[in-house]
Amino acid sequence: MIGIAPITWTHGGEKMQTTSGKKSKDSTSHGKGYNILIVEDEKILSDSYIIILERHGFHVDIACNGREGVERCKSSNYDLILLDIMMPILDGIGFLRVFSKIKMAKRPRVILLSNMSIGSEIEEALKLGAHKFMLKSQLEPDHLLKLLRRELAASA
Repeated sequence: MIGIAPITWTHGGEKMQTTSGKKSKDSTSHGKGYNILIVEDEKILSDSYIIILERHGFHVDIACNGREGVERCKSSNYDLILLDIMMPILDGIGFLRVFSKIKMAKRPRVILLSNMSIGSEIEEALKLGAHKFMLKSQLEPDHLLKLLRRELAASA
């Protein structure tokens, strides 16, 4: 098993640190088994998201680029997708173009994540079916969890 480097963040004003992607004893069930796909090429970010989300009861899959994300969507059902815009092989806009053509019983909500706020790309992504845009640099764990719960409630 490959270990994950310790990740430190603030959660509810309390400093948190973890060294594994496993759920801690104080995990909560806020995720209620929702399936989340993270399409992100930056490993440290995807590892951080996994730790935060699994700790709160979410089931998380990772895709390192848009093409891998499309393949995962064809073989699994997701409740929500966190999508980076700038990635190798197939970027977030390309993912959305292909994703919009996949036949699904229920289409998951898509939240765009990026460190760049390029209006034209965000506008295009929203036209292609994304629901929200968030700057990664401003996304604290508490805010991420609130955003996911709000978006999942809106899709219910």
